[in-house]
Amino acid sequence: MIELRTYTLVDADALRRYTTEFWPRHARSLRKHDIKIHGLWVDTSADGYQVVALVGYPSDGARQRVVDGYLHSSDFDEDHAGFDPGIVVAVRSAILAPIAGV
Repeated sequence: MIELRTYTLVDADALRRYTTEFWPRHARSLRKHDIKIHGLWVDTSADGYQVVALVGYPSDGARQRVVDGYLHSSDFDEDHAGFDPGIVVAVRSAILAPIAGV
């Protein structure tokens, strides 16, 4: 199962901090919880400051269990220590389904 997540940040400094400070430690923790990061990008065509993440989960049925496990872990608490959630003004999520035969 693949999820496309788009995070809109408040300004250029928030984008820099989000990609250089938060995501590196976040990525290590996600991997420990069986959440695979397929890629992380800055959307340079967006009007605002956006980060796009493509993440994968072991299976459809395991997604919520895996996410809940991470959200209730000490890894989550450590990832978010000192993190200002106010720098993220919007989050969009899309679960992607493969097209058969392609």
